Amino acid sequence: VLGIKASPLISEALAVTLLAGATGSSSGGMGIALEALGPKYMEMAASLNIDPGAFHRVASIASGGLDSLPHCGAVITLLAVAGMTHKKSYADIGMVTCVIPIVATVVVVAMGMYMISVRLLECLTPIMYKMSVISAHIVRLHHVIFSLEV
Repeated sequence: VLGIKASPLISEALAVTLLAGATGSSSGGMGIALEALGPKYMEMAASLNIDPGAFHRVASIASGGLDSLPHCGAVITLLAVAGMTHKKSYADIGMVTCVIPIVATVVVVAMGMYMISVRLLECLTPIMYKMSVISAHIVRLHHVIFSLEV
């Protein structure tokens, strides 16, 4: 991942996201990635004059991208408790917990690459969270509407 010839923010986002997907855990993926690569990213941040706060934001948002793939224990438990199947529900779960966070990661990486203020990134994080919550409510409403028997 460190061999990518683009911004180190892209490298970090890929490393964290892929490890989160492999472990099925956002904290696990971020922990492994930063334990192994964190010192190198800090070195890159200093040499390329990139705010370390941008690396922090990218890692924290990227960790939520692939952490809830179908093999994730939380997804399996959620579906079991709700009495649903992957076939019926995972498209909605994937949209809310994978697609939206990946789009948010791309936006944050682009902002970090163009040196947009870390303060602005800090302001965007709660907005992205609220978007995910709203999306979850839309998915829930979708299930209620389509599960009604007419």
